[in-house]
Amino acid sequence: MRRFERGELVRIQPGYYVERMRWERSTAAERFIATATAKHQHGPAVFCGESALLLLGFPTFGPPPALTLAVSSGSRAGRGAETLVISPGTAAPSGYRHPLPQVRRHHHPAAAHSSTGEFAILDPVECLVEMLQRAPLTRSLVVTDAVLRDVLLSRSGGSDDPRTLVIDPAAARRAVLALPPGIRRQRATLALDRSSAGAQSPGESVSRAIMIEAGLAAPQLQQEHWDERGLIGYTDFSWPEIGVIGEFDGRAKYNGTFGPGAPSAEQAVWNEKQRENRLTRLGFRVIRWTWADLYEPERLIRTLRAAGVPLAVPMAA
Repeated sequence: MRRFERGELVRIQPGYYVERMRWERSTAAERFIATATAKHQHGPAVFCGESALLLLGFPTFGPPPALTLAVSSGSRAGRGAETLVISPGTAAPSGYRHPLPQVRRHHHPAAAHSSTGEFAILDPVECLVEMLQRAPLTRSLVVTDAVLRDVLLSRSGGSDDPRTLVIDPAAARRAVLALPPGIRRQRATLALDRSSAGAQSPGESVSRAIMIEAGLAAPQLQQEHWDERGLIGYTDFSWPEIGVIGEFDGRAKYNGTFGPGAPSAEQAVWNEKQRENRLTRLGFRVIRWTWADLYEPERLIRTLRAAGVPLAVPMAA
């Protein structure tokens, strides 16, 4: 077995190390799951909130802002100090590129939990409701959209995903309505009310959340378009009343990561160009945005407003 030299290992928990180069090259989600794995192996840990939803396989807008653990004692709840350590025993320098996620302990008295794979998870409905009370819409809508997609796929028999119907939307709504009146219930209700199975990716969900918070007119999702040659396809967002189509361009669309049989990156770009030409000939203006715009929402809002997307019309009293 190789003997590691000083500084070559990152200690996540006592007895749990990761090679430093592997840690630095991992994605943020991979580092988050590695930290959760270390927490689980180091001692009893029941995950809750958005952390649990990620471990259940639900998509999130990047890794959760903290690793959330359920504790039965209120005195143990709150923020936990975690220190990244470079072996053997040297604290990581300030400004280290990839610090450990912060740990937060949330009070869940006598909370029931179940196991999923290697992790102990709080009741999934309780995890969702906890997240919806705390998270901004740009995070919560990613999960609530996925919950509705699971229902749609389950009804159509189109999914063998073991996560399918882990969360019953009706049960989640009952739990939200049981919350005390106030801002947290309002926040959770908004996420449920505005969720849609028509959002096909986290990027589309985040885009819609930005539109909602900016007060923009709601688009049609996955609208089909036809011309004399037949079906052109389904568009992410459409405002037919003003002739505007919006497309979120995630990197997977062009890099051939859809699996065996997917077109090459070059072919994908060509196909998308031909599709856009057909839509343009129908009289539509096609606008596009990427993840970079979602991390700077004002850029997306300016793009949509410049294309003519109006503000939502308030409902009459």
